[in-house]
Parts: sequence; C-alpha cells; structure tokens
Amino acid sequence: AEGVELQIRSNSLRIAYPRRPSRNTPLDLPSVDIPQGWGKFLDVAHVDFKVPAEHTLLGETFDAEVNIYVIQRAGRGIPVITVLFKIGKYNPHMQQVIDAFGRVWREDKNACAKRGYRNLKETEMGNNITSLIQPRTLQQDWHPWEFVWQTNSDWFYGYMGSLTEPPCYSFAHYRIIDTPNEISAQQLHALKNIILYHQDPGTCSYTSVHNKYGSVARPLQDSRRTWVHRCTCTDFLPDKTRKTTGKRSCRRGQESQWMPNPKDLTPAPGNEFIPAGGSDDDTVRF
Repeated sequence: AEGVELQIRSNSLRIAYPRRPSRNTPLDLPSVDIPQGWGKFLDVAHVDFKVPAEHTLLGETFDAEVNIYVIQRAGRGIPVITVLFKIGKYNPHMQQVIDAFGRVWREDKNACAKRGYRNLKETEMGNNITSLIQPRTLQQDWHPWEFVWQTNSDWFYGYMGSLTEPPCYSFAHYRIIDTPNEISAQQLHALKNIILYHQDPGTCSYTSVHNKYGSVARPLQDSRRTWVHRCTCTDFLPDKTRKTTGKRSCRRGQESQWMPNPKDLTPAPGNEFIPAGGSDDDTVRF
C-alpha cells in the first residue's frame, strides 16, 4: 500500500501502515476478521519485529517475534497477533523485510558518512551488515499474515496484557500462535544488526537501547496472575477444514490429527490457564 513507512526504532523494526480516514476510504491494507464482537476487516496498524522474542511457550524461549497490531474502533483495546521464531530454515518472506530495512539502514549510514560520521560499530565482532542484505524496497504484495500461514496453525494462546514499551498501557489483547515459525541464523543475525548498529540520520547517534546481551526485548513478566486461554481444535476448526469435512471442531483426544503442535492441551493444576470457552466461532480470519 502507498504510504507504508519502514522505521528502525530503538527497540524494534516497524512497518507502519497509513490510517484509513474513514471506513469507506479505499486503501489496500492488510486486514483481519476477529470474532466474538471484535469486528470484520480490521486494518493492521503496524508490524513490529523484535529480537529476541518477548514471549515464551511452556518455558521455551525464542529467537525473535513478530507482533501484528490491529486497529479496533470500538474501544475494546488493541488485538495483537504474535508469531514466534526459532533458528531453522531460510525464510524468503522474512528476507524481503531484511532487505527493505537494510536499504533504510544503508541510506541512514551514508547520510552520516557524508557528514564525516563513520559507523564504527558496523564491523565489531564481524558484524558486517552489508554482506547480509540486498537493499531493495518492500514489494507491493508483501503481506504480514504470511508469517501466520507459514506455521500451518490456526490455534493460539490468548491473554490481555500491556504494551511492551512505554507507556505500557494494559489494553493489548495478545494471541500467540502456538506453533513457531523459522528463520535462518544468518537472517536473525541481520535483523539484530540492523537494530543494534543503526544511526539516526539527523544526529548520527546510535539509536538502539539494547542491553549488554544484545537484547531489545522487554524482560519476561510474571504470568502467574494472568489468565491465559488455550484455543485448540476442540474449540474450532478453520473455515477451509469445515468446508471439506463438515466438522466445526474436533473431539478431545483427536488434537494430533488436526493440529501441528498439540501441546499443553490440559494444563497442570495450579496453572492460570482457562479454556477458550468452547465457541465454534473463535477462528481468526486473515
């Protein structure tokens, strides 16, 4: 869409989409349908990329995460769809993001170089960013929901929490896809370096707020007082499966036949997990 901005921020990379002036304004923006009163065709506000991830699943940590923030006009809060990433196979969809932000990173670096400011951190510890990217603009058909589709999962953990950066307002409704995605080690290296070694083109100072471990993620928060609902195929089956099978949900004990990651189906006593409610209209449509 026109008007998309690529922002290298102090703690993330952000793809910011333009706001629709009115509901009837024609704009080609990624959108999502969220049931249970949230609404249909909700526009994506922005997509954030962070390293490492700010969420864990069953105690497992992850190397990166993508947060897709959705605009909701009814005042209920902000839906945030989150995809976790671990090191694995090369991800061509992520490479488009890396190359696009690499272009911004290089333009800002060159602007400072013309003013006599060298990026002295670029080659620290072998962090040569220019060898990891092919600078180019983000393609028009790039879509954030591709990261969800790549997991082959429609199920998630959901909870209400806060934004992970100031002012940290508690109106974010997170839905963490239960199956992680993958990127290569080199791609993770490139994402991290673009954030950590970026220079503000105006001041030529380094913009990252990473800690001594190279992390820009907020520290993990205690979730023992947070209600987290676990949505599985016993709650719903996706639309495409309903059409082919005539089933609206699966039976308990059959999760492994339908779900790519059928873990934590029955949380241990004492965990603050609550069931999703059993509604057969819980599916998120992208």
